[in-house]
Amino acid sequence: MALLAVITVFMGYQSQNIKWSYDLANIVPEKDPDMVYFRQFRKTFGEDGNIMALGIQDSSVYQLDNFKRFSELTFKLEDKEGIRNVLGLPNLQKLEKNNAKRAFELKPVFDSIPESQDELDSLIAAATSLKFYSGQLINEKNGATLLLITIEKDILNSKNRDDLVNFIIDEGREFEKASGIDVHFAGLPYSRSITTSKVKAELNMFLVLSLIVTGIILFLFFRSFKAVFFPLVIIGVVVVWVMGTLALLGYKITLLTGLIPPIIVVIGIPNSVYMLNRYHHEFSEHGDQMKALSRIIRKIGVVTFITNLNLLMYLVSGIYCSI
Repeated sequence: MALLAVITVFMGYQSQNIKWSYDLANIVPEKDPDMVYFRQFRKTFGEDGNIMALGIQDSSVYQLDNFKRFSELTFKLEDKEGIRNVLGLPNLQKLEKNNAKRAFELKPVFDSIPESQDELDSLIAAATSLKFYSGQLINEKNGATLLLITIEKDILNSKNRDDLVNFIIDEGREFEKASGIDVHFAGLPYSRSITTSKVKAELNMFLVLSLIVTGIILFLFFRSFKAVFFPLVIIGVVVVWVMGTLALLGYKITLLTGLIPPIIVVIGIPNSVYMLNRYHHEFSEHGDQMKALSRIIRKIGVVTFITNLNLLMYLVSGIYCSI
């Protein structure tokens, strides 16, 4: 018992170092023809999985005060560490010909923040006349515009992704509060961050709910707090050992491996029911505690071993698919 306690404490300490995977799980095999083609396409043309968009469909953004706030938002995001580039009206670039150098140069449409509404209207008209951005950054029909935020890919695959996305959302909400203009968020970084945060919270919720439900089931079966307490302690030890083992082996928690603790609880409770029920049956026949324990280990032990072996195979396949 002392050795088991020491190992459990060690595994519990190691489980604190387990990391959450921010990469999407690979469901399609690497050698699948479609996956090979996808990787070749992405290598040639790149991907937009690191771009987040802030959309605005309100003509009041072109009022002087609101446009100044919009410019402040743009430049504040541009200066944030982890953001590679921000593209929007306040920092829009136009292509001009330099006759002296015989070359084209990029120059900002807005050299500085306009000081009057007439100056702003003139610059907005000049920006709208740039056909390169028409229909892409500016919608001439309804005046909608957006900010395109390119995030460093290393940030997206780390725990700092949620902090950076939350920073962008908070700044957008601050602009929304100050100007009264609704801001809409889109893009894969936004959707992945929101989904991952919800999944992490739900996995913890499922674990707690599974413990509560299975504890109630055990109590209804045996009408004893001891029959509830000790199986839950054993299952808790198993969960700690599994999470500690994942941390020691360097595996990360994914959407698949995150289901391990609830599954262990759900599978472990039937094993406890089988063994406790068989123990009480054997003990009622002859009253010998050691004999009853010996028989349930020999008879029910094989059944629980096969059940847990199937669970192990499932978990190993899940971990393999998520790498």
